[in-house]
Amino acid sequence: MKIYDAYKYCLLCGGEVVGESNVRKCNSCGKTRFINPSPATGAIIIKDNKFLLTKRAHEPAKGTWDIPGGFVEPGETFEQSITREIFEEMGVKATKIKYFNSKFDHYEYEGVMDDIIVINFLVEVDSFDFKPDDDITETKFFGMEEVPYEEIKFPSVSNTIREYFNQHQS
Repeated sequence: MKIYDAYKYCLLCGGEVVGESNVRKCNSCGKTRFINPSPATGAIIIKDNKFLLTKRAHEPAKGTWDIPGGFVEPGETFEQSITREIFEEMGVKATKIKYFNSKFDHYEYEGVMDDIIVINFLVEVDSFDFKPDDDITETKFFGMEEVPYEEIKFPSVSNTIREYFNQHQS
């Protein structure tokens, strides 16, 4: 089920909502609500021209490769989000971050498909001595010819990896 279909009641008054695509209007109070993509961030961490991937420990996409990152929390900038995510997931500090790209994707959780927009950053870290949290079962650096694309669930991740290697071929 798409997020649009799951949104059936007004957040303000509880009345039924109607509408097409991402615009919903309440039949009771008349308020309009726009359902927009959820913002997320991703980290491109490189060592010796190899790309860091992390294996997901939980659904969605449990057991597939991903990049460190996650959803932006209320009140955070994209830069604050990726800095927090790197520390939480990897146990290291981001020392330098630089915008790389943005990608659209879908994220299914508990039967609801949400649209997301992922802002990816090139991230330098203070250490490669990672201490992954319980969201991650494995970390590994992959060279351009080694990336297991068939084991990556999210197209935004695969496309970002390809884009990185296309721009940084040695």
